[in-house]
Amino acid sequence: MSKFKVVGERFSISLFKTTFGPVVASRDAFFLIPASNEFLAASLMHVAPVPLPAGTTGWNSNSGTQSAFKVQLESLVKVTSHPDWPVSNITTGPIFAIPRHSITAFKYRWYGAITLQTSERRFVITPDAGFFPKGTKQFLQEHGWLL
Repeated sequence: MSKFKVVGERFSISLFKTTFGPVVASRDAFFLIPASNEFLAASLMHVAPVPLPAGTTGWNSNSGTQSAFKVQLESLVKVTSHPDWPVSNITTGPIFAIPRHSITAFKYRWYGAITLQTSERRFVITPDAGFFPKGTKQFLQEHGWLL
């Protein structure tokens, strides 16, 4: 069983516009990776960056109530160096990391869209191929996400 899977190619954060870029799911977190940095001006302006030591995943060592973390992709060495990590064309830049423990509501729609609710905002993830992304539902179930 693979540890990571791309489950979407577009995402929106609360009421901000849709951003293109892969969304990677795992048992422990969702990673929203913008294809360009243009979304930073709007989507991340209210989220403080979290400095992480190299090689950490970031959420285990952070306390407080923040539910999503703006991190540099290159700081997630233990994640991105894993052989199952599916995104090879984007290696640097800011991303959203949403740890499992901060997700208060999770919905998987019949057509493949995923909605994640945290205490601070809502994330809507849309599949690339439109309807019924292959293997996504099974992957999420195998990794303990209740659908």
